Amino acid sequence: MAVRYRSAYRRYLFFRRLRTGLTVLGGLAGLFICYLMYRNLEQNGLSLHRGELVPLLGVLLLSVAGPWLLVSPFVRKPSEL
Repeated sequence: MAVRYRSAYRRYLFFRRLRTGLTVLGGLAGLFICYLMYRNLEQNGLSLHRGELVPLLGVLLLSVAGPWLLVSPFVRKPSEL
């Protein structure tokens, strides 16, 4: 029983670290994409109003929430198995 718990705990740690790593990478990618979108707005002569801010925030939110929501079902504590 102890061996099963140890392997379950390793699995839990692996998916928790994977979730954290993918969320950080997704957030950084989202920031980069938002920066590129903002530069494109500036080059087209548009200022950043509320209408242009909504897509930027949506991209940033999806880039952080996406990896978190995709990996979270696999992150279960050994007591939940």
